[in-house]
Amino acid sequence: LERRQFDLRVPCVVRIADMPISPCFGIGAQRPRESNGPIGIEPMRWIAAKDRMEYTIRFENDPAIATAPTQVVKVTVPVDPKVNPFSIQLSDFGWGPFTFHVPSNSTFYQTRLDLRDSLNLYVDVTAGYNINTHEFFWMFESLDPVTLQLPADPLIGFLPVNDSLAGSGEGFIQFSVLPKSNAVTG
Repeated sequence: LERRQFDLRVPCVVRIADMPISPCFGIGAQRPRESNGPIGIEPMRWIAAKDRMEYTIRFENDPAIATAPTQVVKVTVPVDPKVNPFSIQLSDFGWGPFTFHVPSNSTFYQTRLDLRDSLNLYVDVTAGYNINTHEFFWMFESLDPVTLQLPADPLIGFLPVNDSLAGSGEGFIQFSVLPKSNAVTG
């Protein structure tokens, strides 16, 4: 096998630009499918400065460019200057048939998911706010259950190549934030 980006010795990155709601791009086999946030009131899509804004970001292991399951996925969302980054509340996340719940009011989350019975892997999940890069982030890493390292086999990973009928290679993250208290509407 030829080892390319899908080997993911460097994380595959899904970067969402210009949060809230805007076009986005990705590197490697991952690509954002969509980012959804508050709809607001038409025609300017206004929202109240005191309302919590809920977002869902969807990503996939794109079958147009991926040839193997993904071992590592990193999702980053630059924080808009009008958003209070310390108000982040992480919510559900998942991929394919799996959905996981983050405890309420979590601003940081880290866990090791035991998926040995279904994927023969652990998946480490870390999410929060990076104060140095001013980004929200989610990191998903496949771990071999014996070595606790990335699987040596590039054909083993937690996120399969997407099957558009079943959506097995699609994932999502959810979070909410508040605008800064001095954010101006209009």
